[in-house]
Amino acid sequence: QVTMRENAAIMAHLSLYIGVDTGPTHLAGALDIPMVAMYHSYHPGCYLAPLQHSCCHIIQHPIALADASREDSMSDISVANVWHAVSDILNGIKVKQ
Repeated sequence: QVTMRENAAIMAHLSLYIGVDTGPTHLAGALDIPMVAMYHSYHPGCYLAPLQHSCCHIIQHPIALADASREDSMSDISVANVWHAVSDILNGIKVKQ
């Protein structure tokens, strides 16, 4: 386990962050790290993602909120969808040294 401060220090070295709607995702947003963030229908990215972030690709769960249940798995977000977002970001950013 690491502290929030240690986590921030580690994350400051990232060139790209990939995650779901958790504390580290919001920390990466605060650090302005290029990111792919996945959100469940019950917690839509259009409201909760770091919308002011300069390089954030938001992937919303494929099931609409009206049809969603809390049991819907985040694995419903396809690897191909995430990889496409990662590729788009990596094609436009410089790797941190």
